[in-house]
Amino acid sequence: HTHRSHVVASSPNRGRFTDVLPPTEPARELMDVQQARTIGACTVRGAISTLHEGSPFTAPVDFVLNDKGEPVFILKDGSLTHTNIASAPTASMLLADEASGHCLTLMGSVGPLPEQEFAESHVDFLNVHPIARECIAAGG
Repeated sequence: HTHRSHVVASSPNRGRFTDVLPPTEPARELMDVQQARTIGACTVRGAISTLHEGSPFTAPVDFVLNDKGEPVFILKDGSLTHTNIASAPTASMLLADEASGHCLTLMGSVGPLPEQEFAESHVDFLNVHPIARECIAAGG
């Protein structure tokens, strides 16, 4: 199925979010694309926001980027974030580069990965977040 996502970037120089830029805009119009890619490549933890009974709910989330540059994360079945996504499969995710002070918000649909992509991303995730092996083994 098709994922629609948008990028919102902020910079401490601007002090505000830039316009929401759909991924179909020409690259020359995406002034912050390189900055966004850098933030995504340098960050492995973010905050994901979902809707819970009509109100925003935000939780920390560890992630890796797949080959397409999309964040991939593992959620525990039954967690509030997992439950919220199951009932409304859209979310926003805040990534921040502490070194530069820049941040990036991704917005879009969230869903399970195809089986082959899951296997590849799962290995990448566990290599970047080895503590997750213990959580998964313990059922958490």
